[in-house]
Parts: sequence; C-alpha cells; structure tokens
Amino acid sequence: MPTLSTGLIIAGAYADKVRRTLFAQLRDKIKQGEITPQEIAKAAGELNRIIYEVLVNKLRIDKGDVVRVRVDYEVENGKVVWNYKTLRIEAFKRVPDEEVDKTLKESLPEAVKKFVEEAEVEEKVPEEKAVKAEEVRVEEKEEVRVEERKEVEAISKLPVQISEAVILGELSYGGYVAALQNEKGDNVGLATIEEKAGTTVIDAVIVSEGKAYRVYVPKTPLKLDEVKDKPNKIIEFILKHSVNEIPVEDARKIIEDRLKSIV
Repeated sequence: MPTLSTGLIIAGAYADKVRRTLFAQLRDKIKQGEITPQEIAKAAGELNRIIYEVLVNKLRIDKGDVVRVRVDYEVENGKVVWNYKTLRIEAFKRVPDEEVDKTLKESLPEAVKKFVEEAEVEEKVPEEKAVKAEEVRVEEKEEVRVEERKEVEAISKLPVQISEAVILGELSYGGYVAALQNEKGDNVGLATIEEKAGTTVIDAVIVSEGKAYRVYVPKTPLKLDEVKDKPNKIIEFILKHSVNEIPVEDARKIIEDRLKSIV
C-alpha cells in the first residue's frame, strides 16, 4: 500500500504539495490508463478538505506554521481510496515574535541578577586559593591555550541526538533537504546537502529544548546521488563537526526558507 507524505512544509502550501505528490506517485498509472488525472485531482481535493478542517478550523494553524501529512492509499477501479485510519497530521506552531519578546523582557532582569550574584561570590574566594592571572598568562600560556581548546571541543559536541535523516525533497537551486530525527522519530532539525566548488556541503539547523544550533560542514567526500539513496550518511559528518549555538528565531527562519525552496 503506497503512502503519500508531504514532508515538512509550511501550512500555506500543504494543499499544493498533496496534489503534486499524488500526481508524481501515480504518474506511471496514468500512462498505463489505470487512472485519470481528473480522478487524482478529485482525490487530492477530498484529502485537502479534511486536512483543512483539522488544521484551520480545529487547530487554528497559521500559514507560516510547519506541518506534515502522511496517509496510505490504494488505487481501486480507477479511483484513489484513502485509508483514513493511517492518516497522521503533524503540526509545529511558530512562537509569535511578541510572545518571545515578552518572555525575554520578563526573564532578563532575573537572569542578570543571578549573574551578578554569582560574580560576587567568585570575587569573595580567599586570596590564598586564587591564582594570579598575570602569572598564568606569562608562565603557563601554552597550558591555558590547551585548556581553552578542550573547552571549545566540549562545547562543540551537539547536545541533541540524531538517529535518522529523511529526504524531504529537492532544492529549487540543486541539492536536497533532509529532516533530522531522533530515535523516537521526532523532527529535531533540517539539513541541506548541496554541491559547491566540487565538493558536497552540509548545512544543518537543529532546534531542541528551547535552544538552536547550526552545523556547517564545508567539505565532504559524499556525492549527491549517494546522499539521496542513503541520507543517513550525512549524520556522521554533522555529529563530528563543530557546533554554533544560534538564536531560536534565526533557526526557525532558516528552516522556513528552506522548506519554501523544496520543489
């Protein structure tokens, strides 16, 4: 039984994605005369009306929110028969800028106060237990650099588990977009895989537990055809590379733009 999956897509574009995906999956059956384009369009419209009722009328999803729809179906007697028992609709609501700004304003004073208090405690450490900063800089310069490198390496470890990469579609300018999922199958990020200057580049954005991270791998030995067939190969490069923490809103904007670029 074939499955229709829209992949991650902004809510405002789900209807068109359902229609295009269904036509693409049944292209050969149209050529063989097993079903007509009119019947496919009719089936897509039927499914889209149900999705609209759930997303818009029940969940109040906005056009800029991200959704994913999956459902099994069969082609019987020239018609698409949806197996609605398998219908799964996932919705990821975007946090409004006003709410983020409000939370920031409410949390900032307490965070600053806590930082100041911790700094005051550090200043009260007895002098006999303290190390003179100037002596460390002059006499143990190389050791300090080693410690700094260790700290960077510790920070660079991605604090999010990624178990699977799922190709969502092709980019309009070449390459692929893949959803990054944890062992439970939950989406934790998005990655693009493109060819630039003769090498395959990976750019991943991950959002988890209120924080966002970006991993850019400028050079890999992978080929796009290889990635398409075995997308999990990109995971080892993402996990081994350095990580930068970025604002959550920046991550969401990047993910939204990449979803719009899927063809």
